Amino acid sequence: MEILWAILFWVLGLGFAASTAGVGFIAMLLGFIVGAIGQSKGYGFWGWSLWGMALFIVALPHVLLTPKKDQTPPSFRVDGSYEGVAYRNNADGSVTARLDGTDMTFANDANFRAFLETRRQRIASAPPASMG
Repeated sequence: MEILWAILFWVLGLGFAASTAGVGFIAMLLGFIVGAIGQSKGYGFWGWSLWGMALFIVALPHVLLTPKKDQTPPSFRVDGSYEGVAYRNNADGSVTARLDGTDMTFANDANFRAFLETRRQRIASAPPASMG
């Protein structure tokens, strides 16, 4: 592995007399580049960074050839809104609601409304957040 770093330093014109700390610093920077590219494609920054730090020469083409994650949420047909929460009625009598970007399915309309009422009461009884 050190020979790869020596070749990289030679290509960059840094010579062979680089310290171990310098090699580690360069490895971190190169890993963060791979991590940033991976994150821009919708994947985890730290996983790609570690992969880039370990073997940059393989990780960079890997991240460049990896397709973007599909981050569009699935379509959600809305039948109505209750207390500001969009919901749809399903054919089996259940209700699916989109809460904070997550779809939750309830057995029936009564369970859905009871959940929202409990949620509203919990939020109303919560102590105010301190500003300092």
